Amino acid sequence: MEVFKSAFPGFPSGELIADEAQERPDIIVVSAQGRVGIEVTCILDESLKRAESESQAMVDMALSLYEKRKLPNLKLGVFLGAETAFNKQNRTIFATALAELVAANIPAPNDFAELENDWDNPRVFPFEIHSVSIFRHAVLKRNYWTIPSAGCCRESIARELRETITKKDARIRGYDAGCAALWLLIVAENGSPSGFFDPSEATLSHCYASSFDRVFFLELFKRKASELRIAKQGCPTTPQIL
Repeated sequence: MEVFKSAFPGFPSGELIADEAQERPDIIVVSAQGRVGIEVTCILDESLKRAESESQAMVDMALSLYEKRKLPNLKLGVFLGAETAFNKQNRTIFATALAELVAANIPAPNDFAELENDWDNPRVFPFEIHSVSIFRHAVLKRNYWTIPSAGCCRESIARELRETITKKDARIRGYDAGCAALWLLIVAENGSPSGFFDPSEATLSHCYASSFDRVFFLELFKRKASELRIAKQGCPTTPQIL
């Protein structure tokens, strides 16, 4: 919300209510012109998000197994294959293999190890794991095990935006009735491939149907806010891009 506030010059001035007790909408701005309610939601590629969550759950389990052995703290980068499919059924198998692989290849103090899959023994080095980078240093007070990732930004996302708006529109009747206006803020976090979105001009100029008074799209990484055109506003020819 602070990023949106700084990126959108028209953000109303006033008290911001955004504590844990505030629901429907998520944010209330109490200004001299009245209360503005702002509902916040993230846009995600759900299939990619599920895959990311399952991969992270597997690595988290491997870390837990490793830490039970009271071994040195390590900074790890686990690079997975493009077609890797982890799930609850196979999580323990892969997590155990990863924990054993790391435990057997701990670098000397202040050293680094790069484990490349030799595609020889999947029970020792699963084919679903491409490589593992291991860094050991005395400065590490705990383990840091991550899954570096990369992906392409999606630009033509009008369908995804329509679905997101429609989903939120279905709940608008339960929002604070004391608000003079209700806004919807759709956020692209861009923190992982499931959230990589860079909307095209055609996407931003598309006319969307919504019961919200105003709808915005925020690219968090770029700190850029764009107001989407909605039917109730008459859909002017030129969208406002901030």
